[in-house]
Amino acid sequence: MTFIRDRWGGHDDHITDEEAAAWRAKHADRMEPVTQAELEKSRKSASH
Repeated sequence: MTFIRDRWGGHDDHITDEEAAAWRAKHADRMEPVTQAELEKSRKSASH
């Protein structure tokens, strides 16, 4: 996730192991890829 954020020009703090584990647990049953719109929404909510 940190790589993706960096590639999109994000200069936020790096994703911690705990944050990645929480995201994986929350989305464990997800079968479809994450959309760009969802990532943008997540990025905006994380910056507040």
